[in-house]
Amino acid sequence: MPPIIVILALQFVACDKSGGPGTGTARAAYTLPEHFTLEPAAERGPEDRIFITGHTNLPDGLRIGVEVGLGKYRMTDDFLKIPWKAGLIAQDYQVVISDGKFRSAGLRPEQAPIPAGKYHVHFLAHFNEAWQTPEILAIAGRGGRNLLGPLFKLEEPDVIDSDKVLDYVVTLEFPNASDPTKEARTIPSESSKEQLAIELVKKAVLVVDGSRSSMTVEDGFSFFRKDPEIRLGSGWSATPSEGNTFLVSLSFINGKAGEDRATWSADLSARKVKYINKAAKAFSWIPAQ
Repeated sequence: MPPIIVILALQFVACDKSGGPGTGTARAAYTLPEHFTLEPAAERGPEDRIFITGHTNLPDGLRIGVEVGLGKYRMTDDFLKIPWKAGLIAQDYQVVISDGKFRSAGLRPEQAPIPAGKYHVHFLAHFNEAWQTPEILAIAGRGGRNLLGPLFKLEEPDVIDSDKVLDYVVTLEFPNASDPTKEARTIPSESSKEQLAIELVKKAVLVVDGSRSSMTVEDGFSFFRKDPEIRLGSGWSATPSEGNTFLVSLSFINGKAGEDRATWSADLSARKVKYINKAAKAFSWIPAQ
């Protein structure tokens, strides 16, 4: 099925207007501050994943990317087998600011947890329709023309009409990895299980109608966001189902239909993911490019 046909079909999936972005929920008007701030920290969570968290006065709903890199200061044997670009270890380009806070997905290369130590963390964002909602662009201006301060740089400084981008690098101390024997004795909390279920769905590569997707579920949703009608809503959530299974939902804005949800089941014991509704099925299969 060609991707554009699926995108159009999503417009007719039933939508949940119980709240969230695009549903008319009243919010205080955002005023551009005199100085923008971004105060990050690093936490270690389930499965020794690193979470980049923090506070900011950037507007709620702004989508940012987070990249963790070695740079030229930490090129250790621990990561010689990990592919990276210019020292890139891990990244999440779907971080959305909410209530002045942000939290990345759990970051961990496939081979091993990221060891403790100091790492360069790069925050980035573009101010165009592919990255931001119309509401954010109304605040920031297309190309970020309304944004001032050291957090922002010209994307092409050699031209007079360059767009601005969020481009901020900070060095963070990553905490120690957990003791594997202690972790094995620890019973995960319900909130930890919910986060694990969300991560399991995001990284799943599913087979739809006998054909394997060329992308993970998370990347599949990013692919659909090339259509300006498809935007991130209130984001990912998980609720317990039966046994060690969770229902994982992704809230997104489906054009004029408003807020919609894609839903998968995630079995933490079997490490299996299944799509439940039409929207989830659409995001779960992207043809080879």
